[in-house]
Parts: sequence; C-alpha cells; structure tokens
Amino acid sequence: MTQPEVSPPGPKANAVVGPIVLRGLQYQSRTCALERLEFSTCRVLEQLPVDRKLHEGVPNQPRPVPNAIYAAVPFQPLSKPQTVCISPSAFRLLGVFHGIDYDELDEAFAEYISGSRRIPGSPGPAAHVYCGHQFGYFSGQLGDGAAMLLGEVNGIEIQLKGSGKTPFSRSADGRKVLRSTIREFLCSEHMHALGIPTTRAAAVSVSFEDQVIRDINYDGNAKLEPTAVVVRLAETFLRFGSFEIFKSTDSITGRGGPSAGDTALLQKLVDFVINNYYEAECADIEETSVEKKCEQFFQAVVERTAKLVAKWQCVGFCHGVLNTDNMSIVGDTIDYGPYGFVEAFQRDYICNTSDTGGRYTYEAQPRICLWNCTKLAEALAPILDPEKSTDILRSTYGRVFMKEYKRLMAMKLGLVEEREGDSDLVERLLDTMENTAADFTNTFRALSTVKVDGDDTDYGDAIERIIESCLVPEELAARIKVPVRPEVLAQLKLVNPQTLPLYGIDEGALRRWEEELDKKRQYLNMDESTKRESDREAWSKWLESYVRRLIAETGRRSDKDRSDHMNRVNPKVVLRNHLAQKVIDAAEEGNFAPVRELLQVLVDPFSEKIPEEFTKPPPPGAKGLAVS
Repeated sequence: MTQPEVSPPGPKANAVVGPIVLRGLQYQSRTCALERLEFSTCRVLEQLPVDRKLHEGVPNQPRPVPNAIYAAVPFQPLSKPQTVCISPSAFRLLGVFHGIDYDELDEAFAEYISGSRRIPGSPGPAAHVYCGHQFGYFSGQLGDGAAMLLGEVNGIEIQLKGSGKTPFSRSADGRKVLRSTIREFLCSEHMHALGIPTTRAAAVSVSFEDQVIRDINYDGNAKLEPTAVVVRLAETFLRFGSFEIFKSTDSITGRGGPSAGDTALLQKLVDFVINNYYEAECADIEETSVEKKCEQFFQAVVERTAKLVAKWQCVGFCHGVLNTDNMSIVGDTIDYGPYGFVEAFQRDYICNTSDTGGRYTYEAQPRICLWNCTKLAEALAPILDPEKSTDILRSTYGRVFMKEYKRLMAMKLGLVEEREGDSDLVERLLDTMENTAADFTNTFRALSTVKVDGDDTDYGDAIERIIESCLVPEELAARIKVPVRPEVLAQLKLVNPQTLPLYGIDEGALRRWEEELDKKRQYLNMDESTKRESDREAWSKWLESYVRRLIAETGRRSDKDRSDHMNRVNPKVVLRNHLAQKVIDAAEEGNFAPVRELLQVLVDPFSEKIPEEFTKPPPPGAKGLAVS
C-alpha cells in the first residue's frame, strides 16, 4: 500500500429483562420506554437555521432550500409496518433495550420506528440539505431525499431512512426497499463490532402493503418491492457535502449550491461543528483566532478521514460510492449502499456495478478520500486560506494514513516491533493473495495458526486453510468480464485507431480487453491441480519469510499469545454479499429469523464459535452477486 499523493453489556439475546431503567424512572415495557425517550435539545435544529416553509403552507415537494441546513418535513406513515430486527447494542446508546424479546414488541413499536407515529417529545422530523461531488462532478443540491431527523437523545441523533419524500427527493419516491435497508442495518452494526467508526443502525421495519418499483440491475426488469425504514443513529449526520451548499456555479456542470456565497452561514456551520464535535482538537486555539481554529478543524477532519480509510483497507471493506456527500464530517463510515468486502483478493475490486469506470475500487479508496478532502478544502476556502489547506493535506493525510495502516497490518500479522522490511512483507502478502486469488479475510485468520515455538516451525495448517480459500481456474475465468465478444474484439482490432472513439472506446481499452481475454483463455485451459501446486509454492515462499520475521522478534510472544492477539483483530466472519442476500430473500417472504440470527453472528465477528456456514467464501453460484 503506497502513500497517497496530494492532488455496560446487557443480558444475552432472548433473555427476559425486567423493568427498564431510564434516567431514574422505571418503565414496564419496551414500547413504553420508547415512548418516553427524553429528547434533549437537538443541537443542529436549535443552533443552525431550519427552513420551516412547510409550516407556512409550502408543499413538501422538490425545491431549492437556500440559507438553511435543515428543512421541516411531514411524517408519511406506512401501512401495517412490522418490526424486522433490532440492535440492542445501538439502542443502548439511547438508554433502552438491554436484550431482545421480539414477542414484546407491539404494533406501536413498529409504527414509531417506521415514522408512522411521532415519538412523544421529538422535535423533528427535518431533512438535511447538502450538496456533493458525485463520481468526480459537482451535482448541486442533493440532501436527504429519503431520510428524516427525529431529534437527539443522550447526544445521539436519531434518523429514519426510507421514511418518505422531502424537498430533496427530486424525482424519487423517498422510500427505501427491504433489500437495501437490511444491508445497511447489518453492515452498520457489523462495522461497529469490527472496531471501525460508523453510524449505527437500531432497527428495521417493513410494510408489505406499501410497495415501490425498483429496477435492481438497471436492465429494464423493474419489479415491486416492499418498503422499509431503518433507524440510524450518529453523533451527527453532517458530511463534507454539508459545506458544499455554499459553492458558486461549477464551471463544468453549471450547478451551484443553494446557499452560494453565504459566508456568514458557512462560518456559523464551521463554528457549530468545532464546538460540538471537535472541541478537544481545537481547545488550545484562542477563541478570537477564527482562521486558526478553522485550520485546526480541517487538520482534524483530515486525520480522522485518513485513519478511517486505513481501517477500511485492513478489513477489506469497499464503500462503493465515496462521493463527498457520503463522507462524514466526524470521520464515521456513513451511507451503506453497494458496499462489499473483498473476498478473493483483487486490488482493483469494484463492489458497485454502477461504477463502470472503476473510480471507487478497493485500492483507490485512500486516494479518493484524499481527493474528497481537497473538495472540502475548496468549500472552506472563503474562511480557510487555500495555501494553508494544501499544506495541511500534504503534511498530514499520507503520513497519518500510512502510520495507521502499518500499525493495523502489524497487529494483523502478530508483529510487535516495527522493522525495516515490514512494508515489503505486507506488499508481498497482498501480491501472493492476488496472484493465487486467496480469500482476504480467511487468509489473515489462517496466519494465526503458524507455529514458531521450539526448534521446529510449522505453517502446514495455515497453508492448507489458505489454499482451500483460493479460487480454482474455472472461477477465475468466470470473474473476468469483458464487455465485447471475442469475435467483435477481433473486428475492432482491424478498425482505424482514430475511429475507435466513435464506438466509445480507445486503444487502451482495446488492449486491456485483449489481455483479459487471453487471461481468461489461460484459466479455462488450466488444470485445477496445476493451480493448486502453483498456489502452494507461492504461499510456501511467502510463509517462509513470514516465519523468519516472527523468529526475529525480540522477546517474542508464545505462539498461543500471538495467535490470541491476532484473532482479536482478524475477524472470522465478514458480511459477504451472499450471506446478506440469503437473509434478504427470507425476509422478503416474511421470515425474519435468518436476519436476526445473522446479526448475532456479525456483532461478534472474532469469535471462534462462529459456524462454518458463515465463514466460507461464497459457493460458485453466489460469487459475483451484483450490487448497485
């Protein structure tokens, strides 16, 4: 991985829980506890301007929303909502739910979590206005097109996603479907369990009565799907794009922010974020030094972002849509859409089938997050000297990213000391993984079985586990997708190169396709046993160097101690697409038990007790599931 360049635990699940204690009061039912949540002052709605035209008779329909950070919106009930699943861990942030008993959750609970009934004391709902650079181009006003802020409890904002139309819905219906909602719910809680900063997901509700049309693969085969709502929790839902509402008309797209040129509101927003979320980082700056505080704030955002993406890389997480509107201003992972976890390792892994240009590959994430930081710097330019922000980016982002990445990779490999050559060891590990198509998660987990105690070393168990996870030739051939048939490619090679752009391609694309087709033919002609032998040779070579590095540790730990430490940072399970799809299929048929079971597995990802069915790479028929 190279440095980017600048341009208390509750009872067990299903336990019977007595009266719930919430701020000194006892409530006898969970529903009652939810009804009596003590909403505190919602800081973003009290300290920042809110567009309240809805209360003045302006219809809740798409429109520009200038000079505001939020806009009031109405509740839009679902018909006969049902509770799909809840996360007690997330709800504990609000002071409720120390266990799960779905039989105790009545219709009222489902109505609250679906936005069909207002939770007493909630100051919302309101939708956030923001802009964003999407796939590299400024898109103007975006905003919460399907999400509503309810309020704040214990310093945590509560939001409903999929709850209906807002002024930012554009031509959409403001709804989310069960498929995408379950994916967001599961991954939010899984990422938290992996130790990665993230927004949280407390509950999912669904209405089989209210359905919306979705074209899953964007191929013209649209179908009706049940609507669903996820309860999201976060310190704040402000993002990089929140600061882009002040942008003037973009020279390329011709779009501008709804509050273009409103420097006073920009300063107010920056002050709000510093005072509420970056107080510690900016505490040593004098109150009167406005620009200095802004510099310190920007540097802190850059540091948090760099550390976040380093953590992603070390668990093989690929976000899929790293637009500036999907970048949290406090360094959380936010907006889980077409994400994925790398399985058979590929540096250029694309999890989002809509990302045809490969902008948001696994390998590109550190560079893209840096690019997004430059866009945040541009948004702050009216109050932050561009030379200062450029200096901060150059001196901070790459340094912080590499430090965190090296630290985490050392932990994953069971290394205590930092030694020359460690970075090369990691790069050769990734090379070997990629060349043999080994499973990212299972490879790191297998390395904990390497033994170096005593006179004899043993990595036999590790190599067998790793090779078992490697793709066979047929699978390697199947994952190579070339957009043209071989006979068409042969014809294109005869075309005058100057006319290729007429077909929407260039010589570089032609060469890549030819190379990919050649590679595909090689795999199809390769014997499985031949590949296994080649894989074994490659892994033996790397493992020998790894063993030498472990032996070189001064005062090295015992095999058991090192293995235990490694298994606390290398998960046994990650949320693979085929696991998510299996529980989604069941939930769409009204069976919620599988998604609830999978949640329990995902929130304890380092456990040795996880059944094998959750840890295996996907079966051949489930490989390459399309997510967009």
